[in-house]
Amino acid sequence: MRRELDWIIPVSAILAVQAVACLALSLQFRPQGAPPFLRYGMIAATVCALLIALFSLYAAIKSWRHPSPLSKMGEYFRRRRQRIAIFALGCALASVQLGTLTWTKSLIPLTTPLWADPLLAKADLALIGTDAWRIVHPLLAPVETIIDTLYALWPVFLELTLAAVLLRRPSSRKSVTLVAFFLTIGLTGVAGQFLVPSGGPIFWQRLGYGPHFDAMPVAPHTRWAADYLWANFSGSSVEFATGISAFPSMHVAMAVWIVFACREMFPKASPIAWSYLAVIVLGSVYLGWHYLVDGLGGSAGAILCWLLSRSLMKINLPRRRAAPASPATL
Repeated sequence: MRRELDWIIPVSAILAVQAVACLALSLQFRPQGAPPFLRYGMIAATVCALLIALFSLYAAIKSWRHPSPLSKMGEYFRRRRQRIAIFALGCALASVQLGTLTWTKSLIPLTTPLWADPLLAKADLALIGTDAWRIVHPLLAPVETIIDTLYALWPVFLELTLAAVLLRRPSSRKSVTLVAFFLTIGLTGVAGQFLVPSGGPIFWQRLGYGPHFDAMPVAPHTRWAADYLWANFSGSSVEFATGISAFPSMHVAMAVWIVFACREMFPKASPIAWSYLAVIVLGSVYLGWHYLVDGLGGSAGAILCWLLSRSLMKINLPRRRAAPASPATL
């Protein structure tokens, strides 16, 4: 438990700073509804329940031939009670972090208009000479359904990676990876989205900027999600998984975090992580959620937060930074 505090303490401080800032903004601007911490907490509780169910099934399979299978299963859980407790705590902290991200997104239209879309579209034109979606369209149009589905499943990939990291034995690599997770969402997402408030190409016309992106195709999952987000955005209400913010791209930022996490903790999964990052980067512009510069901003933010996490852990873990990660065992 002692080594787990290496990441729990700084993560708690990161969340506390965000909570104070969000509370201050909410008291000033008073959005409709309450922060969706309960919904995110229910998801975290479900994930923990599924984990315990899997552990129970595995323990039952290993114990059924034992003379006293219930006793054997009890021993199995006693030896792993700390790991399960840490996993549950990590899921709870992550639910608070994601709830805070949604909370702050709902505050953007109350604090400032989404003024940066023309600026970001011009930045894309300056970088590549055209709208980014036009370049990737010939490549991805034949597999639009796959890209649309994989992009929509981004929370699942993120949660699976986080769960796998939480189940690892304590190590300096685990601490760096988890602190980077919360820093990336906190700095790149919660704070960064206020710097360049924007909606993305998919909301271009709804924001009143004209028909420039009308020719851009809109895939089914993307259309449904965009309508849901706009309905809550226009009402300035706080709901589960709501809020509009294009820059920086949190999809890209957290996909970069997944790459870093796999490189440090699960090297054999790195090719899958890199492939998924490519899907997210290309899909984000093809589906209209982001300008190219949004992805560049998200990538830069994730890299900066990873380096910052390593620096923080070097300060907190001067004797442990070289400790290798140990494989998790059931």
